[in-house]
Amino acid sequence: MSSSPRSWRGSLLLLIAAMIWGSAFVAQRFGAEHMAFASFTAVRHALGALVLLVVVAVFDRSARRTRTERAARWREVFLPGLGVGVALSGGSLLQQAGLQTTTAGNAGFITGLYMVFIPIVGWLVFRQRASRWTWLGAALGLCGLYLLSVRSGFTVNVGDLLVLGCAVFWTGHILALERLGALDPFRLCVVQFATCAVISLVFAVAFEPTPLSGIAQTLGPLAYAAFLSTGVGFTLQVVGQRDAPASHAALIMALEAVFAAIGGALVLGERMDLRGLIGAGLMLAAVIVAQLGLIFTSHPAVEPLPHVPEP
Repeated sequence: MSSSPRSWRGSLLLLIAAMIWGSAFVAQRFGAEHMAFASFTAVRHALGALVLLVVVAVFDRSARRTRTERAARWREVFLPGLGVGVALSGGSLLQQAGLQTTTAGNAGFITGLYMVFIPIVGWLVFRQRASRWTWLGAALGLCGLYLLSVRSGFTVNVGDLLVLGCAVFWTGHILALERLGALDPFRLCVVQFATCAVISLVFAVAFEPTPLSGIAQTLGPLAYAAFLSTGVGFTLQVVGQRDAPASHAALIMALEAVFAAIGGALVLGERMDLRGLIGAGLMLAAVIVAQLGLIFTSHPAVEPLPHVPEP
């Protein structure tokens, strides 16, 4: 890693962001015990959109943008934001639903598999070359997922399967965001968070017996997910990535799963047996190996993708 002060500062900011996002799985796990998953998802993303609206206003004032410039930026992100908001909704709903029956640690490691899926989907859909590192990472990820999720009698935790579906949605979500890099990132996230909030609310009203109930019991987790995970975490990522190389940023973001497991153990008392620990270790290795392949391949087809937070 570059030894320049700016690079170190950027890496430190990204590490703090990874800690915040990893510990957010603990907040989500607690929220899953007291509030239906679609309702929780709707409220946290509505609050997240409000938080980032404040961030947008601060950046606009700092850049001295006129009202016309601000309106033009909103128009640019509206339709793309709706599209990626649909993918965000699928990933968020599946993740929160999965956390009702799986642990924060499991959810963190399984969600992180999107960093393995991205280069594979790039090869399948866009014919971007996948290196041997990528396939090794995929193999390690599958072995780790088996050890972590499949138990005696070949039973599978339904929550783990739902979170795996979430990782698939994140893959599509991030690949879509990669192609929208020229747009204002904060405004884009406001639109996609608001879209996710509306879709989740509709789902809650349609399918949950008492939508939005339990808010009083989950104020803390909701505030953490909205203000720290979304407002602080995403801002740190945007600022940190200006100084840290993208390849290093991707590897730092992989530590999110480790922080999720640590938070689950310290706060929720979650424990993994030896089989689960080996599986989690293999899944973390899978993410790192897949990213190393993108870094060290002579002519990588795609740049290593930094984490795009689930706020």
